[in-house]
Amino acid sequence: MSSLSRLPELVGFFSYSRRDDENSEGALSRLRTKIYGELRLQLGRDFRLWQDTAAIPDGALWEDEISRAISEAVFFIPIITPSSVDSTHCRHEFESFLARERELGRSNLIFPLLYVRVPALDKEEHWRNDEVLKIIGTRQYTSWNELRHRELREPEVARKIELYCTNIVETLRQPWMSPQERQEAEEAERQRQAAAAEAARRAEEDRRIKADAAARSAEENARRRKEEDEARAIADEERRRRDTEEAARRAEEDARKRQEENEARAIVDEERRRRDTEEAARRAEEDARKRQEENEARAAADAERRLREAEAAARRDEERAFAAAKRPDTVAAIDAFLASYPDGHSAADARRIKTSLAERDAAFSAAIVSSDPAVLRAFLAKYPSGAPSAAIRARLRQIEPHTPLPTFKIAMAAGAAVLVLALGIYSLVPGRPNPSPPAPQQAMSHTPPPVPARAPTPPPPPAVSNDDDGADCDDSLCDTTWIETDTAPQQGQTRSSMHFMPNHVINWKNADTGETLDYSSHYSLSGNYLSFDIDNYSTWTATIRGERMTGTVKNTDGETWSWSAQKKY
Repeated sequence: MSSLSRLPELVGFFSYSRRDDENSEGALSRLRTKIYGELRLQLGRDFRLWQDTAAIPDGALWEDEISRAISEAVFFIPIITPSSVDSTHCRHEFESFLARERELGRSNLIFPLLYVRVPALDKEEHWRNDEVLKIIGTRQYTSWNELRHRELREPEVARKIELYCTNIVETLRQPWMSPQERQEAEEAERQRQAAAAEAARRAEEDRRIKADAAARSAEENARRRKEEDEARAIADEERRRRDTEEAARRAEEDARKRQEENEARAIVDEERRRRDTEEAARRAEEDARKRQEENEARAAADAERRLREAEAAARRDEERAFAAAKRPDTVAAIDAFLASYPDGHSAADARRIKTSLAERDAAFSAAIVSSDPAVLRAFLAKYPSGAPSAAIRARLRQIEPHTPLPTFKIAMAAGAAVLVLALGIYSLVPGRPNPSPPAPQQAMSHTPPPVPARAPTPPPPPAVSNDDDGADCDDSLCDTTWIETDTAPQQGQTRSSMHFMPNHVINWKNADTGETLDYSSHYSLSGNYLSFDIDNYSTWTATIRGERMTGTVKNTDGETWSWSAQKKY
């Protein structure tokens, strides 16, 4: 016995709505190409998957070509959409192949693919009244609703196509008898039945002949005994004959009834077993389909969650890198950040900061060689904090009490400032050994989370020294120490102390251990209103009332909180 997959000319029929294909920009044609390729791989042979746009030449009669293609096809792939269900042509193709399927003696050669949801298929009372939908509803179909918006090359979609084609290939490889083979088998069965009938007739004829012979022998005996008791012999013989015939009739009737009952019982048992087997298979298939759908939905949700977590982690990494890049207060640090995150969320802010730092460095290069105090004060008014501001203040202290410096001192100051900038840039060069000590503890309970330790800032040269020995205090906060009091220390946090020094510099220390903290801060005081920043990351403001100050903090991430401190001495 052969199979449909071994036919010399293997043809399949791809039924769809052209309008659906046009409205989906050829998605159905691409799906047909993908299905053809997968079937070709699994069958291991060439075949034709008939599609009207590819198989009907110009000028050909459409209905004749469709009928000819269906008469050659041995499997049918209908793309089920609202348009195809309502299409007269698609219904004609479907009904024509149903006739072809009956001609082939099979009932499993239609493989519906539900591409777009058809509401009528959701309710049995609707599809039971439609001949085409009834075939789709009662046969297993493959749902493509969730996959039609995805790329065919995605692994999940490709796996779905593979399983769909595997079902077609296994069906085609099932044993199959051609119409000629079925006709020969039916003829052989008719001959067998005729031979059995002839044998039964001959047996009946033999039995009749024997019965006749026995009857004739009995009659002869009866005639021989006629003289002795003719009347009795005739009566006895008649009685025996009637008794024999009645017994035979009853025995034959009983045997016939038992045979009919056994046959009826066997048919009922077989039908019950068949229904039980089909129901068990249907339930197993339904359970497997539900499990597959649940696994697919769970896998899709897990993938979406992992994607969101990865994006959030990348965003946090970028924000921490941006905060770390802003602390050195150099163009090189911002350039290093932009090299790692050229298209990040903070890239635009980083470029603005880079422009501002470049402008400040250019202003510093011009101001540090100037002997005009007004130029230096203008720089400090615009850039009150940072390493360049400290160098400018030192330069201003040098020239204010005296006459303009000699040219060689100006050159020394400029060289020292260039050295400070060069060392700062050198500390950020990628791959350079980092001799920095461990990162200090946080300054206050509400300061930003710790960042990777930075290389220590090299000490400035004598020409622009920040040494404040001998400098005069010019406000009420100078030479006082204050300790944070707003909240009790938490795990990983420390209380900080602030010592206000000449030239508006704040010296930060750990209030519990006395360890100096690596923070850069310059303050300004207007009446009893204090403001300062820490490493260009957070801005602190407070109002001073006696020996207590209270205020708020805001960092570059937009976070705000309150703080307070008590004067120590």
